[in-house]
Amino acid sequence: MNRPLVYFSISLFMGCLSSVLIEDNLIIDAVITASFLTLIFFTLNKRYFILCMLFFCLGAIDIAFYFNISIGNGAINVRVEDKKDSYMVASYKDRKMYLTGNVDKLVEGENYNISGKFQNQKSYDRGIVGSFSVKNYKKNKEDIISASYKLKNKLYTEFSNVLGKEDASMVMSLCFGEASYLSDKQNTEFKQLGVVHAISVSGFHMALIYKVLENIFGIYVSMIISFLYVLFTGSQAATLRSFIMIFVMKLSKKLYKNYDSLSSLCFSAIVLLVYKPYYILDLGFLLSYLACIGIILFNKRLNRLLFKLPDSIRDGVSLTFSAQVFSMPFAALEFKQIAYGFLLGNILLLPLYSIIVLIGNIALIVFKLKPLFSIASLILKVVLIANKGATFVLLKLTPAISNVSYIEAISMIIIFFCAILVRHGYKKWTYFPLFLLPILLFQNFYLFPEVQFYNLGTKECVLIYTGNESILLEKEEDRAAFKTIDASRVISYKNTTIKLLNNYYASVQLLEDSNNSINSMDLRVISPNKKIIFTRDTSKYEHLSPNEYDIIKLPKKKYYYKKGISLNNKLSSVRYKVIFDKVYKISGL
Repeated sequence: MNRPLVYFSISLFMGCLSSVLIEDNLIIDAVITASFLTLIFFTLNKRYFILCMLFFCLGAIDIAFYFNISIGNGAINVRVEDKKDSYMVASYKDRKMYLTGNVDKLVEGENYNISGKFQNQKSYDRGIVGSFSVKNYKKNKEDIISASYKLKNKLYTEFSNVLGKEDASMVMSLCFGEASYLSDKQNTEFKQLGVVHAISVSGFHMALIYKVLENIFGIYVSMIISFLYVLFTGSQAATLRSFIMIFVMKLSKKLYKNYDSLSSLCFSAIVLLVYKPYYILDLGFLLSYLACIGIILFNKRLNRLLFKLPDSIRDGVSLTFSAQVFSMPFAALEFKQIAYGFLLGNILLLPLYSIIVLIGNIALIVFKLKPLFSIASLILKVVLIANKGATFVLLKLTPAISNVSYIEAISMIIIFFCAILVRHGYKKWTYFPLFLLPILLFQNFYLFPEVQFYNLGTKECVLIYTGNESILLEKEEDRAAFKTIDASRVISYKNTTIKLLNNYYASVQLLEDSNNSINSMDLRVISPNKKIIFTRDTSKYEHLSPNEYDIIKLPKKKYYYKKGISLNNKLSSVRYKVIFDKVYKISGL
């Protein structure tokens, strides 16, 4: 075994995953766990199999230790990490929890002694151990972390005075990972250009900052300052990963004179998963590692293939493409979107972002020296003007974000693995992707209608899939609320009847309250043999004959919630398929 850390990190990851899956689906968990253990049993020798088993058990224990915590209903000390409309996220002993109740006046970054009632409500993907309903609270003495939050707020205010709010939010996001300041428009632009990784402090930022620091201060001082930068920017998974890899690289060259990037990557994964085991479901963690694996495995090969290009362009192209090899299929599977402008965005904009990151951090250092801070801000203003110009041109050149289906994302992954098999001599797999062609061609054709009800706070709409069309029925004034829903046609649904495929018809009846808000939206689908009514209030239709009508009760309309936590701005939906007068629920609450 040349790289044991690779096997140990995978075993730890699988142990964490097994512990999470066991609560959701015992059968799937048993199949995945048995398959993994069987594979390593027949692949590794006895010694390494035992070691991998120990790491597997460590992962399972780590998850249980993190999420199974007894807090009780007494007073505890927490730090507010994130503030939303109706709840907050706080940390307690390096664990996350929701804060509800008397939280309106709590300030992000501050440390509080709170009392109330704790309820176990696990959310594995967010690392949430439960919800604490706050009755009383008392602010604790300010520490270095709360002081850093205050400093960032002051920085944003000062940058806003000189640069304006839009540019200030760009600087705070690029330099210090404060993406909450960004507008929806800025976020969309980042996504279209494929540089969304730049808006939260990542390995790109860490490597850049450390390289500059090392040239000035040397290794040891640079390590200390870099670690403080990691803490100041919120200790994100990608930043921690990059810092650990840099630390290992510098230490290994001092002690052993050699360095293996893949082993270093896996060692960083072990450290982070032991520290925060819920990272196995954290998108930032997964995308960071997938991108890094792609760079390690493919960057040099792509660089050699592109030898005819100038060095500066070749390095950027090979690095960008290699980072996308694993991360793009995963992102497409998770977000159902692909940004084809990632190549131009990364090659042309990242150099400008690098300058903004460096000048922004210099501005942080000289923040108390107003003349120097003003000079740094003016330089930033010039660079930001250039960045705006480059962004404007690139947005015109690059295509809009493309929506991809689950099947398309899976097909991308299959084609990729087929290419790897062919590359290693398994020529039989060359034509396998052709079998995907009929599936891809007819994946968006609906022989029978499907209806999907969307709920965003008090607003509702319905999306009807029929043939090769998707028809969105909504109130005209609600279009902004549902702009993220992709549809081939948008129709105002008052007094609207639509002919669907196979002689089906659909119409919407709308009931509004005194405030002109929709409190009931009923959809009628008329099939050749029966009338189907989707409603939240079945009592209105009790007089109808069941032989002529099928009444389908929709879930009770509320603000979208997850285990008791209200998330007012979260879009929720429920989807049904109508086949031969029978209704099947596909997904939803």
